[in-house]
Amino acid sequence: MSHVSQGRAKPKFKVGDKVKEKSRINNVWVTANAACKSKWFKDRTVGIVQEVFTKPTKGGAQYFYVKVAWLNSNHVSTHSQMRLEAVED
Repeated sequence: MSHVSQGRAKPKFKVGDKVKEKSRINNVWVTANAACKSKWFKDRTVGIVQEVFTKPTKGGAQYFYVKVAWLNSNHVSTHSQMRLEAVED
């Protein structure tokens, strides 16, 4: 009986890639503070990947996370790679 090993997962993005957040159209903003946060999210249109790393879940699986510097603000944030999509030049 032969043993077939599965390949390791690879990150979707690499340092220097342009990314944007996937649409979050279902969010509802009902307070003034929430409206401020809404603007904060809408201002983050395109960003540049600064770092790609993994974090373990409770079960021990490794998920890829991406640190993004947003172009039209001085904000840097970390996101699961599943929340981001590539931007074509």
